[in-house]
Amino acid sequence: MLNELTKDFLDDFSVEVTPKVFKKNIHLIQKLPNKTHIYIAHIDGLQTSEIINTAKEITDLGFIPVPHIAARQIENKRSLENLLKAYKNESGVSEALLIAGSTDKIYGDFESSIDLIQTGLFDSSFKCIYFAGHPEGNRDIEASRISLKDSLGLKSNFSDITDAKVILTTQFCFDEQKILDWEDLLIKDGINLPIHIGVAGPTKLTNLMRYSIDCGVGPSIKILEDNISGVGKLLTNYSPNIFLNALASKISLNKNTNIQKVHFYPFGGIKELLNLYN
Repeated sequence: MLNELTKDFLDDFSVEVTPKVFKKNIHLIQKLPNKTHIYIAHIDGLQTSEIINTAKEITDLGFIPVPHIAARQIENKRSLENLLKAYKNESGVSEALLIAGSTDKIYGDFESSIDLIQTGLFDSSFKCIYFAGHPEGNRDIEASRISLKDSLGLKSNFSDITDAKVILTTQFCFDEQKILDWEDLLIKDGINLPIHIGVAGPTKLTNLMRYSIDCGVGPSIKILEDNISGVGKLLTNYSPNIFLNALASKISLNKNTNIQKVHFYPFGGIKELLNLYN
């Protein structure tokens, strides 16, 4: 069970969906708290029109859409400008998560979220810009021309010159101490951005293992592996309760933490997430 401290920590959580999951579970999504931030995940091959339409439906339901904008899928600055206008005019989007994108192929002029913000198109047109945080590292950045530290430093510098609020939303992780150690390193490097911690929602352990591998979750995946010991457990469900209680408890001891909220990755398990929250 979630303790009272954790329940307070879950206030104003956000959630991530794909357009397909949104449409399939719209009757459940409507039960989320009003003004919940709903991120729209970018899936390779997905038509931009689907994301724009999903964002509009989210807005119409009284929630706040946060579409992923994947740099490697955008041809050039003009294409980006047209995309942002469509989001704003057709869907009322004023917040977005900027990412490189999972594909290895670069379709245009942009390779990373840094390239996107350097266009100047996000300086005044968005209320809030989210960047991905990686407590256990990131394979794409580690293989690129800049380090994780430099990448976060550039994003922190961007927060000093933009009118938008800048927030780090992290990849999910299963080890609360790794998250806290990562935050300590950020602070030592002079990076004091607000942090929303990614948390895997309730789902089958085998599904979560697959998603974890696909998403590049680091050493904390061993916590899952330790829970899958024997055929009988293969079909059991994962619950983040223990992780959330431990994280909330440790965060409460640090008055200077930048960790503010939880961002859920439900992997389609909207009903299970609602049960957890309620």
